[in-house]
Amino acid sequence: MTPSDDARLEVLHVHYSETFSIIGAQVRTRDRLVLAVLASLALLAIDTWLPQQLGIVVGGVAREKFGVGATFGPGLLTAVLWSLFTVSVIRYFQSCVYLERLYRYVHALESDLSRFFSGVPFTREGEFYLKKYPWYSTVISTVYSFALPIGVVVAVVLKLLDEFSNVASVPALIVDTSLGSIIVTASILYLVHVVFTR
Repeated sequence: MTPSDDARLEVLHVHYSETFSIIGAQVRTRDRLVLAVLASLALLAIDTWLPQQLGIVVGGVAREKFGVGATFGPGLLTAVLWSLFTVSVIRYFQSCVYLERLYRYVHALESDLSRFFSGVPFTREGEFYLKKYPWYSTVISTVYSFALPIGVVVAVVLKLLDEFSNVASVPALIVDTSLGSIIVTASILYLVHVVFTR
């Protein structure tokens, strides 16, 4: 049984609208994740320059908020921060790739929907949007797509160089180096994805 054009149009339109709801939620997730990446990177930077002070602050927060008297041995807080940074970076890249897939899917839906109309009724995110893509959006897209992952790699390398020059704990250094390697690998894979999908 082949659906009528009206039934097909209705199904495509509903699916198009639902896909936009998913995209909106995914954009919010991506934006929260970029903040998590930047916050965990800032904490790693503070841990590099003021490790004892950060340990005191985190221990005080743990006591105040959770009633736990926490003291951090050499490298423990750093390993926790590395873990947070790793999870944030990986989830951020996953979110970006998923969002790109959703937009490609919306473009395909727009192509199907446009067959039913003339003009621009269903080209908001596809043909119409991309015809006069604002320069500001191009710059921001470049920052999200290239500068952030490259900045993450540079930050990881600098942090690991600092840790190798001031070894507090060999096991913690092994953990931190492993997590740093995961972040660098994820960043490179994301950059390769961006280059080959544009």
